[in-house]
Amino acid sequence: MTELCFSEFAKCFQRAMQPPNGDQNVVELLLGWIKVPRSKDSDYFDPGRVSRIINRQGEVPQPIRDECSTEKIIEEAVEQFQSNIMQYINYSLRDDMLLAMQKAVENDCIMGEGKKRSLLEAYNQERYADFLGELLIYVINKPNKADGLTVDPDDSFLLAEANFKCPLCNCALMKNVRNKAIRLYDIVSIYRNDIQGSKNELALIIQPKDLEGLDNKIALCHDDAARYASQPVIGDYLELRRRKDRLAKNYKLQLEIDGIKLEADIKDVVEGLLKLDVSEPLEELSLTSLTLDHKIAPRNNLLKNEVKYRVVSYYNYISDLFSQLEQSNNCDFDTIASEVKAAYKKLAKSKLSQDVVALRLAEWINKQSGNDDSHMIASHIIVAFFIQNCEVFGVSAQQSYLIPE
Repeated sequence: MTELCFSEFAKCFQRAMQPPNGDQNVVELLLGWIKVPRSKDSDYFDPGRVSRIINRQGEVPQPIRDECSTEKIIEEAVEQFQSNIMQYINYSLRDDMLLAMQKAVENDCIMGEGKKRSLLEAYNQERYADFLGELLIYVINKPNKADGLTVDPDDSFLLAEANFKCPLCNCALMKNVRNKAIRLYDIVSIYRNDIQGSKNELALIIQPKDLEGLDNKIALCHDDAARYASQPVIGDYLELRRRKDRLAKNYKLQLEIDGIKLEADIKDVVEGLLKLDVSEPLEELSLTSLTLDHKIAPRNNLLKNEVKYRVVSYYNYISDLFSQLEQSNNCDFDTIASEVKAAYKKLAKSKLSQDVVALRLAEWINKQSGNDDSHMIASHIIVAFFIQNCEVFGVSAQQSYLIPE
């Protein structure tokens, strides 16, 4: 449980609920006791509405929220947990559920100190019906719909570090709705004091100097964040730590590569490729002129085949483009070649695989050209040109093959 809202409360409770424990069952159990005026059109628990509530696509019905605005309702909620709701909890999973909710309360930065103190006191005194009843009324009155949560600018670094995708499941961490960036993520602390594992396993963990520092934070989708927050075990921690370290290394490298400026003239070459009339045959490079066997390792056959096709098809055309631009004093090929080589060397030192190096160079050329992803193929073709031209992967097979997979 990573956020205090009804959906997260219900899903956390649901994981410890005895069967039947579907979405319909848990929502009706938690809300069905609240007495609200009913009309023919007010089926508050129809499957569609329940699904929207659980998936944070809709709010708890307003009549229910209206009934939960008095102090008396808290007493009724506590009574409901004592007399009815607690009996539906799987006793073996009860403590895990309560701990997840306690952590969510403890880490919430919006809840008032008085409310937080009251809830934690009930939890610490093992008055669990009081704790759950009071917390239920609190989350019913909180916004539930995720579409209202815009991206926090303070999270931009961690989002960019993750390339705006969940490092665990690769789903998007944000979306644009009416020109607003909507968050689909939570920021998670990787190291926590409640990681579970053997004494020997936990002894190997080095606690970060700054628990709130960016090095101990990672952006995950709501579901993966909730799973990790509910009961982090040593295996999950190690996997998350490994992925964070890789993300941090790659993002640092990306920033360094972005700092290497590429001559603006490269955009003319990209545009020249995009304007190419594919109906007219191109002069292909002779296969005897290829030197890829000395540059791309045998284990990278797919990359080699892609580069080979692009070199054979477009090398002479790109070479002619550079010559034309130089003759018109619009281009300095040697400067561009040296910049590409500098970017390649920076990537090679990071021991990335050859296919990743080629991809990063294409992304860099595309970004430096001021283009969007629709021009990526042209950037890949230019990378192939510089591989054949020896600025990328060099001429020494030994040097190129040292880049690990």
